[in-house]
Amino acid sequence: GLPAAALTAAYALELGDVWPRKDHRDRSKRLLVHSAAGGVGSFLVQLAKAQGHFVVGIVGRQSKRELVQSFNADVVIHKEGNPKWKAEAVEAAGAPLVPGERSGYDAIFDANGVSTLSWSFENLGPCGRLVVYGFHSMLPKSGSVWASRSCCSVLYWLYLAYNYLRTPAFNPLDMTASNRSVMAFNLSFLFDFEVHKFVARFENILKLANEGKLKTPPVRVFPAPEARSAHDVLESGNSVGKLVLEFE
Repeated sequence: GLPAAALTAAYALELGDVWPRKDHRDRSKRLLVHSAAGGVGSFLVQLAKAQGHFVVGIVGRQSKRELVQSFNADVVIHKEGNPKWKAEAVEAAGAPLVPGERSGYDAIFDANGVSTLSWSFENLGPCGRLVVYGFHSMLPKSGSVWASRSCCSVLYWLYLAYNYLRTPAFNPLDMTASNRSVMAFNLSFLFDFEVHKFVARFENILKLANEGKLKTPPVRVFPAPEARSAHDVLESGNSVGKLVLEFE
């Protein structure tokens, strides 16, 4: 899980203009990471902390807090059973750097999709960047009435269509006026264009790992025939780290 997850995190941080830190005179930035206990999220937290930034990690369940705290996140907030999680995240961003300016984060990293994208954008500070690298909340959670993966399941496809239609569209005029931006990527489509850069990025990641500054998140392995079980765990919201399919 290290190459894919860590490289995704490194590229996201580059788009967020926070890694690698270009100059020791650069100020520490305020960052928020959704799904901070996941494979990519855990590396986002650690790589950002290795650069000296202030990091707020958001997790779904309270049981995941300890893992993210072990990555040295400055603040960890859980959502399940916590209706005040958004208020806590806003408070964690702190006062505006310039009096009279809006408060908010320098960068927010969001793989949730429709469930948090609008909130994430609204909580960017001046010149803030929303970095999008996934949309997992568009899919129904296992056990829900929507979750049948049968191709004949009308409810499943209706659920996808409903979430697609309510995915926010960001207005370029609004982004220009507020000095905020949205950036998105899929690492799988970048190797043909930036393979030489990925080599350099991964060398930096391995250096941090060898120095003991980077922990590999938990990895749970499923035999390939149990792929459906792996999807059920992923959709349940209970997973941490990476899930891997093993082919014989």
